[in-house]
Amino acid sequence: FFNPESLNVTSQFQDNQNDNMGASIHPRVMQQIGKGWHLSAVLNLGTMRASLDRELGYLLSESKDPVESLSPEFDHLENNMTPELSLQWKNPKHRLNFQIKGAWMQIDKTLWTSSLGKSTFFNPLGSVSWAFEPRDNRRIKLNYMSYNTLPSLTQLMPVSNTLNPLSVYIGNPDLKPSLTHRLSSELSIFDEYSFTALFLKLNGMYTQNAMSTSRIISETLEQTLTPINVSEASSFNGNLDFSTPIKRFGLKIQLMAGPNWSKSSNIINGQVNDVNSLSNTFRFNIENRFKEKIDARLGATLTLTNTNYSIQEEYDNKYSTLSYYGDLRYHLNDHWHLWFRTSVNTYNSESFDETFTFPLMHASVSYNFLEGGKASILLEGIDLLDKNNGFAQVSDINYMAKITSNTIGRLVMLTFRYRFNQLGAGRR
Repeated sequence: FFNPESLNVTSQFQDNQNDNMGASIHPRVMQQIGKGWHLSAVLNLGTMRASLDRELGYLLSESKDPVESLSPEFDHLENNMTPELSLQWKNPKHRLNFQIKGAWMQIDKTLWTSSLGKSTFFNPLGSVSWAFEPRDNRRIKLNYMSYNTLPSLTQLMPVSNTLNPLSVYIGNPDLKPSLTHRLSSELSIFDEYSFTALFLKLNGMYTQNAMSTSRIISETLEQTLTPINVSEASSFNGNLDFSTPIKRFGLKIQLMAGPNWSKSSNIINGQVNDVNSLSNTFRFNIENRFKEKIDARLGATLTLTNTNYSIQEEYDNKYSTLSYYGDLRYHLNDHWHLWFRTSVNTYNSESFDETFTFPLMHASVSYNFLEGGKASILLEGIDLLDKNNGFAQVSDINYMAKITSNTIGRLVMLTFRYRFNQLGAGRR
């Protein structure tokens, strides 16, 4: 453990009271304008008042009274008006929806009794969606939408939050809403004769005026964080899921893969720091198709992650997580049921010299009795090898950490369950 030359102990208290009150009205008019076509107009009017009263003080002080300069009363009033126009069309195979709207909002901020000024924002927004079903069990979807994200009260309040003296947070009353454009697509295919299925989802997001963080780091690694707007941020993720039976052997296999990429930026001691993160997840699963007596499956999941920083490149991090497992359920008869599961989780990082492996094993036996199996007794063993640990790898701009924590460990439970009716949830 690290033994510092000097030690500072700070004992604080903090009480937060949040109050929210709002009202809105949404008058709507809809009209059919042709076969399959509908036009609608909506006027969204709303007002929302939110307040945060904070009391922060030091427990070791003689008075133990809140520190006035760190105990703000912050009030936020938002008035908004959003007219929108929608056009919809559908037939047995197609559905199409257009929407345009203008989002106007005015935000008034008050700290204690002093106004921090009013801010007015306007963004044209819209969405387009299309769904196509050429035949049964075949579907294609495309969707575009844009929306605003408003800063929270904590992000706007310009008073230091010193509850963590090593990471002091100060809000920014000039923080502006961000504008996000989201494009998504979906492909779904299922063959009812071969029981083969293919699902594909892709999502991309581009954010203008993105909300990020400015960080000042001292030589003693103390930080001061303030939310700011940066020009842009973007992300992409996808998911491919394919499954098909192997009829000759009575098996079903499932393959899944999905990338997740993001690009953002923040400010570190006045310098722009670009952060690129890419992770890829691959999953394989094989199981038996007919489960009257036995339900068995084997699988593995591999996740590869790479994070890069434009400054402090020595904190770039590449790590992988590999998990593989086996699961077996055996139904002896209507009364006796057995379950066994084993898995091995392995964590590997270029930032650390060692690989961490955690083998796990669980098992249970249950007995159902009374009419309709209303009652059951379950004997369950969790983490029979007593090897489970909480584990996390953390990489940030000024530190890397490996965190392990104790868990309950090996545990044996005896449970009695009784269901009061056939359709209701089980009760113990």
